[in-house]
Amino acid sequence: MVPIVKIDNRGFTLIELMISLVIILIMMLGIIGMLTLSMQENIDSMLREEAIKVAEEILNEIRALPFEEVAPSGTWSDANFEAVLGYPSTDPDPNALNPPLDRGFRGFIIHYTPKVRVTYYGNLPDLKEIEVTVEWEFKGGNKSHTIRTIIRNPQDV
Repeated sequence: MVPIVKIDNRGFTLIELMISLVIILIMMLGIIGMLTLSMQENIDSMLREEAIKVAEEILNEIRALPFEEVAPSGTWSDANFEAVLGYPSTDPDPNALNPPLDRGFRGFIIHYTPKVRVTYYGNLPDLKEIEVTVEWEFKGGNKSHTIRTIIRNPQDV
């Protein structure tokens, strides 16, 4: 008896190979899109974290001042920042509002603009509300972060 040799023609055709490459390409484009989006969100998060640090630094400096020196005066000017807090302004106009603070980030400079607003809390002379808003611009979009606290006159405890 003559042995029968079985020929195995199983394999991938050219069309099957092309379809699988198109599927892999579509998956890779989706992954690249997700990576780009996650990197952008990561950068936004780091810039917001730096803005929070700027706001907390300013707020802590204000909280360290005697209660009487924290005058409810609306938005502070450059003179308030330099005289009271010691933050030099990068704005050439000494009467300008909202002095920018420059911080380096991955090889470029981000201009953070703090705004401080002090008001009496609930019309009570022994309580003051301090609001620090830090604004910055990145990739054509304006962003901001605000923190608030209330301070009490320690003389009236």
